[in-house]
Amino acid sequence: MSKSEKKVEDFYPALYEKLLKLLRLQAIICPYSDGHRNESIVHPSSPEPLRDTYEVFGHSISFKMYEVIKYKQILNRVDTLLADDAATVPPVTSRDVLQSDPDIWFDRIRVSVKAFFPDGYLDSLKCWRDKTHIGISDLFENVWKKQPERSWEYWRDQEAKGWRTQFLRGYYQELQRVKEIQDGLRIPKTIDDLMPGPIIGLFNELFAKFRAKVESHEVAEKRISEFVISDEILDLPFVHIQSALNATMAKKAASQVKLPTQGFSTDVDSMSCLLPYCDAMFMDREIVGLWRDIQSSPSRRLPYDTKVFSMASKTEFLSYLDELEQAVPAEQRRYSDEVLG
Repeated sequence: MSKSEKKVEDFYPALYEKLLKLLRLQAIICPYSDGHRNESIVHPSSPEPLRDTYEVFGHSISFKMYEVIKYKQILNRVDTLLADDAATVPPVTSRDVLQSDPDIWFDRIRVSVKAFFPDGYLDSLKCWRDKTHIGISDLFENVWKKQPERSWEYWRDQEAKGWRTQFLRGYYQELQRVKEIQDGLRIPKTIDDLMPGPIIGLFNELFAKFRAKVESHEVAEKRISEFVISDEILDLPFVHIQSALNATMAKKAASQVKLPTQGFSTDVDSMSCLLPYCDAMFMDREIVGLWRDIQSSPSRRLPYDTKVFSMASKTEFLSYLDELEQAVPAEQRRYSDEVLG
């Protein structure tokens, strides 16, 4: 082996083999997501092998956009508030956040189409990623680290309220953008620029839900305003998870020299949006360490039993996959052999 060659760790071939076997047995699904796509296309090496990898394991199953998942949780929360009996409103489930039916058998053939990105898209994504990392690093060094006396609960609440502020700011910024285009003050660069953003659609749906329950347009608008500035909008799975993760990092800042990784914000977004709908996740060591700190505390633990693994627990992850394989019924194995050969 030359010095330029890297020895492939035994874990990766073993993982590849076990995942492919479970997929062939139709025993698991491995949906890909916004996190996979965005982190792959900004990778310093060629993104194609990374895309091929998550598409091989995902087949045609992917998660809906993180923004869509968040909005589904918001609308579901409104449904429970408006229902005569909240217990009759079903929660958001994994079926609701996947692009296709997870209970159909995979096809033999996989078709992959190279994604088309408009001019400037990759540069803007890289710029956003860099700015996000600069922002979280500044928060780590100049806010969290300098206030070690603050409690975990304090930071959790601050993070939740901070999300609400950003959410409302995003809505008003989108309203302003649309108005500027309509008034001829902003020139749209693409056809998509002519369309209102998803957050406008969310507020339209909120209005329709409230309007169906109240006597006038004005009352519906008032109820929406009350909802978006209340703690009700903070009572959402993704807000709970991201606030807890950030609060845990905030408490670590006082004794930790190393800054959060560049992928930290993406990992927080991925875990907060997807964890409630997964049986297991394999994530970066940093984010898994934070999650395990949360779940090991009786007062901070969140109501999710998702198994979370990283390279620090790779042996346990392989054992978990073995357990899944051993649990596949004989009849399912037989059907798999008949269908896939």
